[in-house]
Amino acid sequence: MWHSGHSTEDDPGVDALFPGSGSVGWPALAAEHGGRDGGEGRPATSDVGRVLGPNAEAWWSFDTRHISVSDVQILGDSQGGRSDAGVYWMFTAGGIETSDEPSGTVLPVGQSGEWDAHFIAGPQVVAAGPNDLRMYYYSWDEGLGRFVIGLARSEDGFRWKKTGPIFQGGEGHDAAGATAHCVVQDLDSRAFFMFYEAVAADNTRSIGLAVSPDGLGDWQRTPDPILRSGRRGRLGRGVRENWALLIAGSNGWGNYRHQADVAHAYQVLLRGGIKEDRIIVMMFDDVARHPMNPHPNKLFNAPGGPDVYQGLRVDYSGTAVNALNFLAVLAGNRSGIEISSIANGRVLESGPQDHVFVYYSDHGAPGIVGMPSGPFLFADQWLSVIKSRSGVGYEHMVIYLEACESGSMFEGLLPEDISVFATTAANARESSWGTYCPGQSPSPPPELLTCLGDLYSVAWLEDADEANLSVETLKEQFQAVRLRTSQNFTYQQGSHAQRFGQLSMGTQSVAEYLGDAEQGPAAWGHAGAGAWVGAQVADAGAESSRRRRLGPQGAVPQRDADLAPLYAAVWREGPANSAKRAEAERALAAALGARAALDARVARAVGAVADGRRSAARRGAAGRKGAPSAGLGAAPAFYAPDLLYAGELPGREGRPVVDDWDCLRTIVMSNDKMHPLQDMVGAWEGVCGALDQYGMRHSRAFANLCNAGVRPAELGTAAALACTDADVA
Repeated sequence: MWHSGHSTEDDPGVDALFPGSGSVGWPALAAEHGGRDGGEGRPATSDVGRVLGPNAEAWWSFDTRHISVSDVQILGDSQGGRSDAGVYWMFTAGGIETSDEPSGTVLPVGQSGEWDAHFIAGPQVVAAGPNDLRMYYYSWDEGLGRFVIGLARSEDGFRWKKTGPIFQGGEGHDAAGATAHCVVQDLDSRAFFMFYEAVAADNTRSIGLAVSPDGLGDWQRTPDPILRSGRRGRLGRGVRENWALLIAGSNGWGNYRHQADVAHAYQVLLRGGIKEDRIIVMMFDDVARHPMNPHPNKLFNAPGGPDVYQGLRVDYSGTAVNALNFLAVLAGNRSGIEISSIANGRVLESGPQDHVFVYYSDHGAPGIVGMPSGPFLFADQWLSVIKSRSGVGYEHMVIYLEACESGSMFEGLLPEDISVFATTAANARESSWGTYCPGQSPSPPPELLTCLGDLYSVAWLEDADEANLSVETLKEQFQAVRLRTSQNFTYQQGSHAQRFGQLSMGTQSVAEYLGDAEQGPAAWGHAGAGAWVGAQVADAGAESSRRRRLGPQGAVPQRDADLAPLYAAVWREGPANSAKRAEAERALAAALGARAALDARVARAVGAVADGRRSAARRGAAGRKGAPSAGLGAAPAFYAPDLLYAGELPGREGRPVVDDWDCLRTIVMSNDKMHPLQDMVGAWEGVCGALDQYGMRHSRAFANLCNAGVRPAELGTAAALACTDADVA
């Protein structure tokens, strides 16, 4: 066994070593060859030591810095196989320290512009027959942007002629090409088999296979790798760590489902074997102890389901759940967090070899997701941290995002060249959906007058409860989630789940991020006796879960799900003439009225801005010399108020929701502090008050104004009139 080593004196070289009797095959081979054992006749079980090192002679320029062994052949006089009279040939790869002219090589790198001009590596020599030596090697082809395997041929082993590249991989597991390889010839068919290290677009490595009838060309690869990397938690534990960040971005009884989603995700990760100290949870944590909760200190994410709150460790609660802390945790920036009784200061301490899973359940709107405290989280802020941590704070990151218009957080923003795989509950223009709501099927027990979950979230969570995550891939789970979230592609009470980022990561197993310990319904044993609620206990097994997953499922638009407790209270309070029923109806009417009034104010303000722009354009046209009189009474072109208020400006498909984020968002950050801006959201809130989880839907109108070139001050002036007009409602 020949291997490359590096001494403590920084003097690398090639060693020769025959292992001891515990290894298979080598001692017998060494004893058979006696003195011709490749190591100066040493005993087969001893470490021979260095047999070849870098060349220090001044005239030499090939391997003056380091040398590594790539292939050793025993070639006889026939040069066609092994014999007792053969000679050991060692083919090495070396590093150049200084060079005026190439010297000492049998195969130099290519000239500038050639496919192998950057380097050549991994030489393997195959004796295909008399006077037919073939050297397979690989390089990086800059023109193709991938690793490529090439071939050189020789009759005597000294003089080699390159024939060019012969194999470059395909798509999927070898989309970035092929590197280390081993070529063997089948003695019966005479075909050549190439086992190679396949490199995917996200740098994932696996073993691929290609077959050629003559070893020279027409290499046919298998569509899938023949050997994938081992599952996490088996080999390599301690080298790569799993980290997770879970956040519920809302509070209040009407948002029960978001905190139940996150608590369920926590249980999935623990059950998968993710270490507790590698999971960070951010949620207001008011629902489990809410006065309206009939089961104190318990949360349920499905009818007849287990308590998912049991054992949950919350790291950030109350007002500590805000955009600034979320970004600091994601960035691993402990100094950006003020530690308190509601914020323990834990951050993602992941490194460049680690996997990170981020799950966010909340309200959303175009370009933003909500927070229970402080300003919204804007898409460009989140993406800025994700990009800055690429290759530093994670090797691969997976993001699951539950929110209305959640696709707008990544559309046109998340690049494909960083190792992030993101899925969202909805596209950039539609609501996501709450589920397990009162009056629906399946329905929560009568005492829980609120929605227990969100359709996209329970789709992936219940899939994780039952699937073999070591086998299921990210793509397969997404397909299952998309089917359920779309209500079997009918989109009746459903949404269009989306994927973004480096989609080739979809071939990785879900277990790479959620853990590979025991999965399935039986693993819920830790929930304890008495954790099941409602009248469906007898129907809470795997078959009922399967029906929930595949059959039609009641759902409510995310923003309307907040009103579910109010609607349920009206239904529950008996006859229409009862005092309690009347009180419940007044509360519901007040909530609906407040929403209608806000919508009317925003529509009036946007309309006033549009009218002002049209009037200014007419005045400008009238003042220009030679303006045709016939055109003075016609309104010049400007976007219609209805389009600005509720539509999407032309040409925005596939682009971020806004071009100038500073025009839209309420804050910028520098030196870990928030600084107010004169922006659209700030201009509105400065006059009309903070936008709530319903009002944030109007970020599309504010983004449209920015994209139309409107200044925030114009909206501020219009908002002052709209929000003080008593007749607006």
